[in-house]
Amino acid sequence: LLDTSSSMDGLLDQARSQLWAVVNALDSATFQGATPQLEIAVYEYGNDQLSAEGGYIRQVVGFSSELDVVSNGLFGLTPAGGNEFAGQVIRRATQELTWDDAENVLRVLYIAGNEEFTQGPIDFHAPIGQARELGIVINTVNCTGYGSWDEGWQEAAALGGGKALRIDQDAKQTYIASPHD
Repeated sequence: LLDTSSSMDGLLDQARSQLWAVVNALDSATFQGATPQLEIAVYEYGNDQLSAEGGYIRQVVGFSSELDVVSNGLFGLTPAGGNEFAGQVIRRATQELTWDDAENVLRVLYIAGNEEFTQGPIDFHAPIGQARELGIVINTVNCTGYGSWDEGWQEAAALGGGKALRIDQDAKQTYIASPHD
């Protein structure tokens, strides 16, 4: 779940780079002797060019194992605006996506942004509780650098059973060649 408000240009570049880092890490992973199938979905939120009635949220790509489709979705994002409703986008992704309910499936949601986590009409506590009931782990990625940050990001990760991460969204990423390039 990517904040695509005006202040998040750097996040999109990092998301594109980090996606391939995740793919490379999972490329050699095994679970119970088998190679896991990776499926990725992408939502954007906080973009005022999207519908206000829809909470400024859009599903860019539903769950897909086709990394070219995911990459095209990421490269097609354009930041604009600034109404970032974290609770609402968590609810939408939890309810709209078809989450596999098998026992041997890891369900993880990452939400990245740089504003207060409490913005919007939906309190984030309820959607996180609903996600946890479905076995979804929620990690937060606060993109304000390494100064002070809104504590809601930390609370949301703790409630979601995940980790609260911090990045400097404007930091330049180093290109590392991979067999997928």
